Amino acid sequence: VQAIPLQNEYPFMFDTMNTNTTESGAFVFAALPAGEYALQLVTGTGSTQPAQTVRLADGQRVTGLVLTADMTESLTIVGHVRDSSGWAVANARLSAMGFVEGGSAYQRSATTQFDGRFELTGLPDASFMIRATADGFAPAELAIQAGEQNAQVTLSPAPTVEGVVVDAVTMKPM
Repeated sequence: VQAIPLQNEYPFMFDTMNTNTTESGAFVFAALPAGEYALQLVTGTGSTQPAQTVRLADGQRVTGLVLTADMTESLTIVGHVRDSSGWAVANARLSAMGFVEGGSAYQRSATTQFDGRFELTGLPDASFMIRATADGFAPAELAIQAGEQNAQVTLSPAPTVEGVVVDAVTMKPM
């Protein structure tokens, strides 16, 4: 089960917390800060289920939540991450967030293989926003429909700033 904080501009990218279920299906998130969260089931096959929103006040304990798994959803997004020269970007991190009719949220993540290939599996029939990040590159986003088998994400070099710090009196580098 994932607890995704909803106060961020890109909630699928930051501070997602995970916990496992027991054999009886029970789960516990201990010590969550006050705030609003989307609780989402991620099955053993990697498929995600609609999220249930929970709002917590300081010290509040919420019990009795039931997350229901629908194992019939099985669309996949397959694609490649490349740099602006067309070379594959290995180990790029992808996060996808989508919403289905009724407002249920789905989240998936993947890491590219050596050839830049990725798969986001277990998706419902919905539109998704994919965000790709990799060291040395600026993040890139792509809006796409679940089931796409040739998604192409292009990463551009990250902006850089270079300079020298000098002593104000001597003008010598420090």
